[in-house]
Amino acid sequence: MLSRDDLYDRVILKCKEFRECTLAMTNLETRIKQLRLSKATWSEWSERYQQLQLLEITADKIRVEFLFVRTQLRTLFALPPLMIALKKMKPLVWDTLIETPQLDEHDKPTITEQKNDRKSHS
Repeated sequence: MLSRDDLYDRVILKCKEFRECTLAMTNLETRIKQLRLSKATWSEWSERYQQLQLLEITADKIRVEFLFVRTQLRTLFALPPLMIALKKMKPLVWDTLIETPQLDEHDKPTITEQKNDRKSHS
């Protein structure tokens, strides 16, 4: 079984990857708007169509990455209650670890809280 520190490190890594997926989605949205608003002449339609195909592939790739990271996070966040139940970790220790502020490479806070998180050990 993972140590609590290894688990914490993996959670933080996946939270950062999740943030990167959301940033990639925002970037994709901007690229789609630019393509939609661009004025293309008849001769440029084939190039525009190629750009559209590339954007569709990029959207599919981001979607798969997003779903994969989300699934990994769900799995990782399922482990602390199990470790607590098995007396491998105290609830206060995990709460202290996960509430420690983390910054990404852009000095933005990394979100580590789960939505709809119920602290069953409180």
